[in-house]
Amino acid sequence: MNQDRIILELLSRIQTLEEEVEGLNQRLSAVEGEEANYSEESDLANPEPGTITRYQARENAMEKIRKLHPDFVVEKAARIKGSGILIHKPNGTQIIRFSHSKTFPRQSDGTEHGWHSVLMSEIMDGIYDLCLFSTIDTAGRWNYFMFTPNELGEYNENKRAARSDELHLYLSAQGENAFDLREEKNDVTEHFNNWALIGEEEAE
Repeated sequence: MNQDRIILELLSRIQTLEEEVEGLNQRLSAVEGEEANYSEESDLANPEPGTITRYQARENAMEKIRKLHPDFVVEKAARIKGSGILIHKPNGTQIIRFSHSKTFPRQSDGTEHGWHSVLMSEIMDGIYDLCLFSTIDTAGRWNYFMFTPNELGEYNENKRAARSDELHLYLSAQGENAFDLREEKNDVTEHFNNWALIGEEEAE
């Protein structure tokens, strides 16, 4: 087992533990009669960006997909499948790698962005059909960015001065447009809220 796979396994275990702790905290809050930090309608509830965990963000994304495609069965993917999102469609199954980031302001101009990283070897040679990245801006709006593995591969090839296995993305929603601010300002609007990828016959 190489070092990258060991790191991925450790990260996966940490994510699983975080989800279990979050589930316990939610049940405790319910017993005490407290309100949770999010709701099933969380994309309408304007949650506080700093209070959202990956577990909650994934639940919100799953609910969004269920609303767009009520005929699909949407569920949490098992740890062996990356703890992302599993979508059962009439013509097959899609496995989505899911990542969530809180919002950070850029020191240079204050522009908001989320920070995400992926290992290209995991994406290009792995089990995933799609990669979904989510952020919440300071106004409480959910922003989603979706790429196929091939699209991420081409992006890494064409938009990075020094390509490496680890691709970092600073994804920023600005009105109806979206950009990656990691190096140069690159337009990624075509990947912004592009939920049609889930409804396609097959993710290219």
